[in-house]
Amino acid sequence: MSSWFPRQGRGGGIPTATAALIILGLAGYTASWWKGGAPASPASGPAAPLHAERAPQAVWKPITPHDEGASAAKARSAARRKRAFGGYNEPDPFWHGEALERWVAQLPLDRICALLDEANGNPDALSAELRLLLTRRWAETDPAAAAASITQWPEAAPRIEACRQIAIAWSRSDPSAALGWTRSLPPGEGRTAAQLRVGYESARSDLAVAFQAANELPSGEDQRELLQYCARQWAALHPLDALEWADSVTDPALRASLADKILAEWAQYDGAGAAEALAMEPGVEALRPRGIVALIQRWAQNDPADAADWAGLLPEGLGRDEAIGNLATQWLQSDPAAATDWVQSLPAGSSREAATLALTLALSVEDRGAALFMSDFIESETARTSLQYQLLFRP
Repeated sequence: MSSWFPRQGRGGGIPTATAALIILGLAGYTASWWKGGAPASPASGPAAPLHAERAPQAVWKPITPHDEGASAAKARSAARRKRAFGGYNEPDPFWHGEALERWVAQLPLDRICALLDEANGNPDALSAELRLLLTRRWAETDPAAAAASITQWPEAAPRIEACRQIAIAWSRSDPSAALGWTRSLPPGEGRTAAQLRVGYESARSDLAVAFQAANELPSGEDQRELLQYCARQWAALHPLDALEWADSVTDPALRASLADKILAEWAQYDGAGAAEALAMEPGVEALRPRGIVALIQRWAQNDPADAADWAGLLPEGLGRDEAIGNLATQWLQSDPAAATDWVQSLPAGSSREAATLALTLALSVEDRGAALFMSDFIESETARTSLQYQLLFRP
């Protein structure tokens, strides 16, 4: 054998037979490579690919009777949907929602029941969306019939959403009848959902029905939020009556919360009147700061100067520092010079410090130089140094 092969000796080596097999393997690989594509030459043009692409191989999979049945059922369902929804065809998802609403709006009423049956039998997203639109369309025309039909629906989740849609449509035409229908529903999520929608929709047209719906809700966050919403609607019409009602609520926390909402709504168009009412309001002292802050915030939207004069008369505590800081920030958006002059005119103390800090932080978003100037008026050396460092060196 050639001397290329390592010799077998004391240090070991590759046996001659093994080496021969390696040579044969290399020769076979070289031949297959050369057959697959030789290097390019000037005469032969570009080189052929080293590895020729293989045609995709079909994978045979036997169709079991179960698979065939599932495929057939899916095909039948698709055919039914095509026949039912054949008039709707909007491939662009951007316009899908609007197109579907238009399609439902032009449907004759005698087709709604059939389409609802078809939608209830399909779990896909289009059927779920269509089910809601059809239910609301039916409720706008005949809410009693729509309400009677959903009691036969097998699934709980679609039935709850249908209760919401019927309550919305029915409350717009006859709030009292809608509330009476909710009382006929069995206790549970569907009834609660319907009562909530009746309450919110009726608050725009019939506050008495809205308050009745709220009072019939189970105690909890939903009831509290609906009562607050009704109170704000009432305050926009008759704030003194609304405030008198709030004072009659027995729950102290709820009473103070309702009074705060009413005063804040009142302050949007009559800040002085709301402030005078707040001064006489006997609410819970621990919760009044929230009302003061909300009142000044709403008042400042229309008349920041008057709100500032009243805020300056507030005693220490009761949310004075937070209220003045919020007022300064809000006033800065409409009249930066007036807001800055007012803050600098405040007497030294925690309220001026809070307002100066609030102005500095608000200015830092748009004008870091102005913020640095304002920060010089912060009395606390620690707070001033920390804020100025951030303004100078933050990215």
